[in-house]
Amino acid sequence: QCDWSSDVCSSDLRLPGCLCLLGSFSGFSLGCTPLLSGNDRNMKLLIIGNQGGTNVGGSLLAGARQLGYEAKLFPATPLAFEPFVQRIRRKLLGDRSALRSRPSAAQDLRRTIRSFMPEVVLVTGLVVLPPDFFDEVRKTGAKTAIFLTDDPWNATLYYRYPLTLLPRFDAVFSPRKLHLPDLERVGCKVIRYLPFGFDP
Repeated sequence: QCDWSSDVCSSDLRLPGCLCLLGSFSGFSLGCTPLLSGNDRNMKLLIIGNQGGTNVGGSLLAGARQLGYEAKLFPATPLAFEPFVQRIRRKLLGDRSALRSRPSAAQDLRRTIRSFMPEVVLVTGLVVLPPDFFDEVRKTGAKTAIFLTDDPWNATLYYRYPLTLLPRFDAVFSPRKLHLPDLERVGCKVIRYLPFGFDP
């Protein structure tokens, strides 16, 4: 069982617990107090994020596995672009049965959650999630968290992130102290400051 009630992330830059799971591995570290009670080393973690470049998903995955977690990465890019792709397909191809039968990223995510049965689902960045995402996760008894690697209030983003999604997460992590009061104002119950780390 996840315990989200601990204090705001500390500055010791070692992550021995739950979503602050990246300890000193390969020089990568993020700072936070443990958030999972009990034997969290056996935790199953599903990360929704991307690998490569400045994306933290791959770094989180590598760190989780080095620490002994059973971890899996679901790519965020297909989820992010699916609404736009579907709109274009409908305009170009119309409502065809072949188009409807094509597996979507949302369906792939649903299948992954059901088959992997994670205890924690960690979303990185401002992924636009399927409407039934939270219901689907809660059916498995898992907790949800988001690490706001991007700024949801950034006016230069190519789309407006729905802030109403944020309070639905069991825990919200932000690398920006400035946003902690804003996150409280939009209704988030468990908010933690989590600075970016370094992955060589």
